[in-house]
Amino acid sequence: MYRIAFLSLLLSVSFHQLSLFGQLLEAEEDSRVDLLQMLSLQIKGNMDRIDSWEANFSIAEASRRTDPPIPKPNSSTSNVQRLRGKYIYKSAAQGRFVLDRRLDSLYTEYTRAGNKILYEHVETGEKHYFDNRAYSRKSILTPEHYLSHNPEQKVVGIGGPDDPTGRQAARGITYRKSNASGKRLRVNSVVIDPRQICTLGQNPFDDYFAGMAELLTKKPQLLLDIEATADGSKGYQYTYLSPSGDLLNVTLSESNFYMPVREKATAGDGSYDETVEWSYQEVDGIKVPKRYHRKLLLEGELAIEREIVFTDTFLNRTVPEDTFSYSQFQPDDGDRLVDELDNNESLIFDNGNAILQSDYLEGLGIATPLNPQPSNRVAFIIANALAILLIVFLINRTRRSRISNS
Repeated sequence: MYRIAFLSLLLSVSFHQLSLFGQLLEAEEDSRVDLLQMLSLQIKGNMDRIDSWEANFSIAEASRRTDPPIPKPNSSTSNVQRLRGKYIYKSAAQGRFVLDRRLDSLYTEYTRAGNKILYEHVETGEKHYFDNRAYSRKSILTPEHYLSHNPEQKVVGIGGPDDPTGRQAARGITYRKSNASGKRLRVNSVVIDPRQICTLGQNPFDDYFAGMAELLTKKPQLLLDIEATADGSKGYQYTYLSPSGDLLNVTLSESNFYMPVREKATAGDGSYDETVEWSYQEVDGIKVPKRYHRKLLLEGELAIEREIVFTDTFLNRTVPEDTFSYSQFQPDDGDRLVDELDNNESLIFDNGNAILQSDYLEGLGIATPLNPQPSNRVAFIIANALAILLIVFLINRTRRSRISNS
């Protein structure tokens, strides 16, 4: 993250800050290491008390877009019309998650339906409201795989027990992908993982401060400062000027087991400016986020802003065994599973279990394959037409031969 020139930021830092850093270099570095380790242990002690975590969430987000397409709910993407200029896109979503930390498994429901989306022109303030395309996603992320299911998505599939003829019908579909593909979606997409909210520089709070303590023992010359907050509130102000020139300020609150309540990261050349704020709630004596707000400016203009509010939070409840299984998607018999971890094998759900399509057909007593897909039917028609033309050609050729011989 820290890649901006050191000198440019050094010039922007106040004389008071530089003096403070100089005093720290002359002081015993052990005090800073001890304090970092204390912060890490306090935060870890709070978070390690969580075995399971459940909550509802609501999301409000905004992002900058240039010449954005005009949304057309439930229509094709052909003949796309666009607004012209720079706009701020605003939308909302809601859902719930269930996290089992012992199993390292996460279930998320994400819904974006019945909401309006807004495009607001950056310069004129002109507003355009559009009906949001209905969208929902259920997902399961485990160490083994990532499962994704959109209840509204239907594909051509196999008829269920009430349609044993093998006739094609609209069926639900689930995708099985790698764990890594699901991890990439956490927080900033449809997979809401509360652990990703409690991070600094992509590292959990406690790991970040433990890592900085270890780094400080090896490099005591680091421009790093921790001091009591100056506004009278109980806590600490953490400041770090990286060797590459970026400045990080983090405010930590004693009343929240020293969990960060504010982070501000600034590039030395002003190319980016990121602010993150957390507020907390206490559940069974454990502090967890109540609100998360992130705002990122690039070159002085809004790039991304996202607020997540958590309600109906429960900790350490027993998580049902089937929470991270296909049953969460409530598949009907005949629904499809596309397994990208096994060469895109197409499986069929039967009584909640995914089995081979051939086994499913055999169970229905269907001896013949499904009706050919449209592309196969076209090929079938073309092949028959060519055969007929060939027969006609041969008949005409035979007739001409007989006439010439006579």
